[in-house]
Amino acid sequence: MASLLDPAVHCPDCGIGFLEFRRMGRLGCPRDYDVFRDQLRTMIERLHRHSQHTGKRPALFGGPVSGFSDQRRLRRELAAAVANDDLALAAELRDQLREKDRMHGP
Repeated sequence: MASLLDPAVHCPDCGIGFLEFRRMGRLGCPRDYDVFRDQLRTMIERLHRHSQHTGKRPALFGGPVSGFSDQRRLRRELAAAVANDDLALAAELRDQLREKDRMHGP
């Protein structure tokens, strides 16, 4: 099997090679993410020291992105509590969700 850094290896859809991507600074089509996955991951890890995006929000909007995942989780749990007629739990989750919405926005 040829190395992806081999100039003969190109994306079957757009024809770009990895070395050409490096020279131009942009990929040629969406399939390139699959074709050059290992090389892109290595490059991203080298640049950012990891490949997992943790998210970030401007200070103007207040706080880290994780608040949104908490809100989504609370909304799912609230819907399940209402569907199960667990009104005490639903009221508690509603209050938690209101506090999250107040802190992070809806």
